[in-house]
Amino acid sequence: MQGRRLFYMQKNESNLIDGEITSSSIQDVVAEVDKAAEKAMKSLEKKGYKRLLNQVGNEYQVAWSFMEPKRAKNLRRFKLYNNQKRDDDAVGDPLLFTTMQTVLAALYDDQLSVQFDGRNDNDGEKAENWNSVAAFDYDEMDKAVLDYGWDFDTLFFGRGLVLLHDFDRKRLAPVPELIDASTWMRDPDATSVNGDTRYRGAMRFGGRPIRMSKQQMKDAGYYFNIDDVKGSGDTKSVGAQVQQARNDAQGLESTTMASQQASLGSNQSYELIEWFTYHNGKRVFVTLANDRTLVVRYKELTTPYWPIDDRTLFPNPHDWDGVSIPDLVEDKQRKRAVLLNIAIKAAEAKLYPGYLYDKTKIKNKNDLNFGLNKYVEVDGPVGGAVEPLVKPSPIDQGSKVIFDIIDEAAQKSTGATAMRQGIVNDGQRTATEIAEAARGGDARYSLAAKIFGWSEKQFWKMVYQLYKTHFTAIDEKMIRIIGPNGPKWQKFTADDLLFDEDPDITIVSKSLSETKRFQELRGFSEFLKIAAQEPTFNRRYAARKGGELVGLSSEELDQLLPPTVDEMIAAQENEFLSEGKSVKVNAIDNDMEHIEIHRKAKNNDATRAHIETHKAALIYKRSNPQLMAQLVAARQQQMMLQNPGAPAADGSAPNFPNPSSPQPAIV
Repeated sequence: MQGRRLFYMQKNESNLIDGEITSSSIQDVVAEVDKAAEKAMKSLEKKGYKRLLNQVGNEYQVAWSFMEPKRAKNLRRFKLYNNQKRDDDAVGDPLLFTTMQTVLAALYDDQLSVQFDGRNDNDGEKAENWNSVAAFDYDEMDKAVLDYGWDFDTLFFGRGLVLLHDFDRKRLAPVPELIDASTWMRDPDATSVNGDTRYRGAMRFGGRPIRMSKQQMKDAGYYFNIDDVKGSGDTKSVGAQVQQARNDAQGLESTTMASQQASLGSNQSYELIEWFTYHNGKRVFVTLANDRTLVVRYKELTTPYWPIDDRTLFPNPHDWDGVSIPDLVEDKQRKRAVLLNIAIKAAEAKLYPGYLYDKTKIKNKNDLNFGLNKYVEVDGPVGGAVEPLVKPSPIDQGSKVIFDIIDEAAQKSTGATAMRQGIVNDGQRTATEIAEAARGGDARYSLAAKIFGWSEKQFWKMVYQLYKTHFTAIDEKMIRIIGPNGPKWQKFTADDLLFDEDPDITIVSKSLSETKRFQELRGFSEFLKIAAQEPTFNRRYAARKGGELVGLSSEELDQLLPPTVDEMIAAQENEFLSEGKSVKVNAIDNDMEHIEIHRKAKNNDATRAHIETHKAALIYKRSNPQLMAQLVAARQQQMMLQNPGAPAADGSAPNFPNPSSPQPAIV
């Protein structure tokens, strides 16, 4: 405020000195200062954004011209999918809808789960924390709803897009947004949003139209120049075309016309253009209004990639669009609809046949309007007085074959077979044939699930980057964790979630993982029949491994197989070993259990030395049977009495007591 007053006083200093200053005049001065400063700021902004506006305007025209033919085709497909925009006396064929829903149901049902793994020895706990956060944020981000729209766009347009740009500071969670693929305009040279691992083939620019009211812009908090936003009279804009096409497919009137919007007052919405591009050597995200002549949002991006994740179903290398379901099915649905309506007209023609009659015999044509028990008088012999008019049938066996071929072609190209649709074909099928057909279909869908996994992995990478950018040292995130004993709440800070080095992310398909787990469990069960005969067979480890293959969580396994005293002691020792502190080996330790747990500690000199000591102790005990018997007896007594020792006051490693064994601790 002082700066703005000084700006005003320098131009009006004499007026302030000579005039009488009152409280009301001060308020007027402040208001005028604010107005002048705002005007000056806008002038500077317009001057600074002029080159950007020119650049975006040129990019927009290039992208619009390139995308318009594809967009026009997609808009026509809305009517085909909805199957509502047709003649009232005609029948539409739902082939596109049926195929889309069959493939969509299979892919959407196969939920992709994410697993985080650290790259350093001490990242295990953070990785577990992230697995819990990911499960919690799945609901916070409405990921189930997002996935449906994302999958649908991918099937319908060949590539689905999700914007992962904003972070909700109140809920401390990312805010993903589904981009309408029908409105997207892009760099003609791009093969994907972010290209390959070296960003080759990435788009240089791209964007989309959105609609917002001024109140929505104010509520968002990051728009400016809001009062200068005006309505557009361009009824041929991308946003208006797409909305008109969607309304058309549903039999609705368009509500995006400028004249209609202007009558809505404060609720009037305005078309804005969100655009991603390079400007002054930086990646920027800009929002434009007033037919791309006014900047209302501007942000420089810090990531080396565009914050957009793209998903594809049938990708072609070096090509953005790939192949979509309508690409494969559209022509077949149109021809099936033609054949279907011809067949209906043929059936109607049979119900209302034509006749030939001898007018020399039948004097009154109205006599041919037949009724029940009606007699018609004719001159001369009855034979040949009236005969049916023979017309060629438009539907024959060949037409039915064509219909079946079209249907089979659609099923084969998309994998949406009748069996996938829950329909068993006519004819006898053996169980083996059905199983083979199901396996073939599963193979097709497993390929799609793996391809979907590419985008899912990138999605969670972007989620983690948003946390790195927006999750500060003072933030605390409370999440609900569902365990075997019910839900519990846990608090995480930045130290609990942020890695020194970005974690590895693995995406697992539910259907593929269950199939793999079932195969492993079957093989493991067969192996146990042989391994169990071995005297040194580790039954406890076998039980835990079997539980993992069955699908039990680590918490559920701990409930079924509680940690032994040695496992708890070894876990406590791991904390000191990971810090590089030496820990004594107790003579009555179960060395095998300790070695198994110590392998989870940080791989440093202290851990390796401790494990080698356990190995040496194990060899020593086995070579001295008499000593081994004493240790076993001492161990049995300790299991009943021992209370694991706590760390010493100085923070050194604990020295666990050994009240019964005469043997000293092995260092």
